[in-house]
Amino acid sequence: MSNQKKPILTDKDTEVLFEEIKETRNIYTFIEKNSEQLYRPSLADYLIFLLNKYNLTKSKLIYLSGISRQYAYEIFSGQKHPSREKVLSIILSLHSTLEESQRLLTYAGHHPLHPKDLRDSIIIHSIQQKMSLVDTNDIFYTLSLPLID
Repeated sequence: MSNQKKPILTDKDTEVLFEEIKETRNIYTFIEKNSEQLYRPSLADYLIFLLNKYNLTKSKLIYLSGISRQYAYEIFSGQKHPSREKVLSIILSLHSTLEESQRLLTYAGHHPLHPKDLRDSIIIHSIQQKMSLVDTNDIFYTLSLPLID
């Protein structure tokens, strides 16, 4: 990451930000006032944040997600940009919240989960129920849907 000061990953209430955006006449003033809230971390930064939050080691996450060690460390270092499937493996192994999961997908450059998509709706359910990657793939297998690799 650049020499830019890293803000703490906290959230100003999203609704408050929406209201401020709607009421502002000058976007530059809004950005200056809320610059700490508008920070978008890299995927690697956000993964480290979540590992710390959930008291998980990189090794444990790698084991649970089934991602190769070398590839995973390249993700953690920001050298690799994982596929949506790899990010989903990480999400289901972290047992992150739905909001955190959507952010991970977005920071990785992928579209968020959508409840009208059958496969995504199963993943959303799995996230909400804190199901494992293996249990989620069992549902996919039963329904003859592609497994998360």
